[in-house]
Amino acid sequence: MKKELLIATLAAGLTGFAQAEPAPDLAAAAKKLSAAKNYTWTSSSSFGDREPRVTSGKVGSGGHTLINYPIRDSSIEVLIRNGKAAIKTDDGWQVADAEAEGDENRRLRYLARIAERYEAPTVRVTELIAKIGELKVEEGRYSATLSEEAAKEIMSFRGRGRGPDGGQREAPQISGASGSVKILVKDGVLTKYELTLNGKMTINNQERDISRTSTVEFKDVGSTEFEIAEEAAGLLSKSSDS
Repeated sequence: MKKELLIATLAAGLTGFAQAEPAPDLAAAAKKLSAAKNYTWTSSSSFGDREPRVTSGKVGSGGHTLINYPIRDSSIEVLIRNGKAAIKTDDGWQVADAEAEGDENRRLRYLARIAERYEAPTVRVTELIAKIGELKVEEGRYSATLSEEAAKEIMSFRGRGRGPDGGQREAPQISGASGSVKILVKDGVLTKYELTLNGKMTINNQERDISRTSTVEFKDVGSTEFEIAEEAAGLLSKSSDS
């Protein structure tokens, strides 16, 4: 009897499931991260064999989010609050305006729309966890394979947005969707996740193979501090009041 019990215990340990119900623990780790008043994050996205695009940001206790967006061979500093954005330019800070006219203001329109639909990375990972089915966990490292439906839903959502004319893009059609996710938890707080998606996406009758890996890492949770330019904060305050 003791021998059978020992064998059963060893078999359970070799399955890769360190806990009977890892999902609640993972949800709690994500909730703890979301509840943090401030944190620093880095997001890296790679498409196929292309060089990854890296975006970094800091979330402050006052509701301000400071982000460095990659722009070609450089980056641009953007301060976001309450769906509004201020952009750091060579001539100082400027409010992003979705209604700004002219080709020279294309970037202002683009960043204004990003600010309007900006979603904190802590919200994204919480939504992702809700789509995960069976989880494997070992020493704080969680992994799972996404169902075709879940992978398709994520790809469809991220594929939407506004077209060049500012109108809503046609919803993409997805086929052969698959995906996987890896999540790292340390000291009860979610610190990193990696999402891989594959499939075919059809937009405007053009089919494209999609192979994308996104990695988001969180650090200095609860201890992130950064200076907010008075000029930028003032512009956002005026913009919110108007």
